[in-house]
Amino acid sequence: MREEAMSRLYRSMRPKRLAIADLGCSSGPNTLLVMSEAIKVVEKLCRELKHESPEYQIYLNDLPGNDFNNIFKSLESFKERLRNEIEDE
Repeated sequence: MREEAMSRLYRSMRPKRLAIADLGCSSGPNTLLVMSEAIKVVEKLCRELKHESPEYQIYLNDLPGNDFNNIFKSLESFKERLRNEIEDE
């Protein structure tokens, strides 16, 4: 359902910038999973339609007591892993 919604949104708007918000993301190891799945859907569409990738703006929000420092520390490895997964597809 999420993939279909993302596909319809991208095909109808073809944005140059895409904002994705997770308003209950927590701060554990699965925090960036939803973001990576959304980005992979859009990147697949970009390849199929021969479009340039949009700029991604990611918004994460959750309880004030969650420690987002771990998320920020993991961003470089997240980007590299995501880039490799997209290239492998």
